[in-house]
Amino acid sequence: MLEFDSLAVVDEAIEDEVAKIRAAKEEVLDKQTLECEVVAEGMMVAGEPKVI
Repeated sequence: MLEFDSLAVVDEAIEDEVAKIRAAKEEVLDKQTLECEVVAEGMMVAGEPKVI
């Protein structure tokens, strides 16, 4: 008879969703970083002071 461990299935599903959330968060942070870098470069080219 095959045993079914429902807690293991739930744990695995949660881990999968957490991994997806982390990947999405990292993607958003990467995009925000790129946007900030582009804005900063544009400000430097325009001669505006760079604020940190």
